[in-house]
Order: sequence, then C-alpha cells, then structure tokens
Amino acid sequence: MKLPMAKNKKGNIVLDLAVFMVILFGLAVTFVILHNVWGEVSGDVLTDPDLNHTELNQSYSNVGGFMDSLSYIFIFVIVGMMIYLIISASSIATHPGFFIIGIFALIVIVIIAAGLANGFYAFWEDPAFADEANTLGIMGQVMIFFPIFLLIIGALVFVFLYARRGI
Repeated sequence: MKLPMAKNKKGNIVLDLAVFMVILFGLAVTFVILHNVWGEVSGDVLTDPDLNHTELNQSYSNVGGFMDSLSYIFIFVIVGMMIYLIISASSIATHPGFFIIGIFALIVIVIIAAGLANGFYAFWEDPAFADEANTLGIMGQVMIFFPIFLLIIGALVFVFLYARRGI
C-alpha cells in the first residue's frame, strides 16, 4: 500500500528527534520534582488542624492517584511522540542522499542524549529523590538508558523515512 504524499512537503525528521529528546528530558525532570514536592507538602497539609479534613482527604486521594500515575503518563507521551515521528517520517519525501547526513545527526543526538542521561542519573541518585526512584521506576529506567532508547527510535524512524516503496 502506497501512502498518500503531500506535494512539495518538506520536513526535518532529525530536528523532530532532537525536539523529542528535549521534551522527554524536561518532562522527566519536571515529573520527578513534582512528585518530590508533593511528597514534602502532602504530609504537612494532612496534619494541619485548621483545614477541613473531609474535603482534604478527597483532594489528597485524587492528587495522590495522579502522582502515582506520572510514570505511566510519561510512557504514554513517549508512545504518542513515537507515533507522531513514524507518521511524519512516512509522509515526508526525502532524497536517499540525505541518509548519511541523517546518520551523523543521529550520532550527535545520541551523544547529547548521553550527557542528558548522565545528568538525569546524577539527579535521580540524589538521596533527596530516593522515594521518586522507587515510585517512578519506569521513567527512571527509560531516562538512564536514554541514548540507547533514542538510537532505537532514530533507527526506526530512518527505516520509515528511507525504506518506502515507489520512490
């Protein structure tokens, strides 16, 4: 089945991979900090005698459920962005001559991702974030192996970008 192509559609899927990398790193750091702040604040709020505890317990359970699902939200964002990258790569008309340039750009992205993964690992291993390492385990594993993860996604995107029939 040949995919419908837009005429004169230009795009830069390698730039989309770089944006994917930055968004995932920022989202992971934000989720870890958000979960940490919630853990610090929630205990103090529950013990405050001036607050209405009936409404507070309901709100606490709602927000607590959201905090417990941050790791799954992170995975959902990854899957959604991967689907976007694959659909975008399938519909962009690219000359095969740009494959070598794309490989070099992917190598640069993986090197930058290695630096981001090392920074996240140092952040993740801080004793202040010990509870987050236990609760948000899936997200931590993805971020620790971030360069390998981006290399696999980049290879998959390049397969869809350059391996179309009928070119």
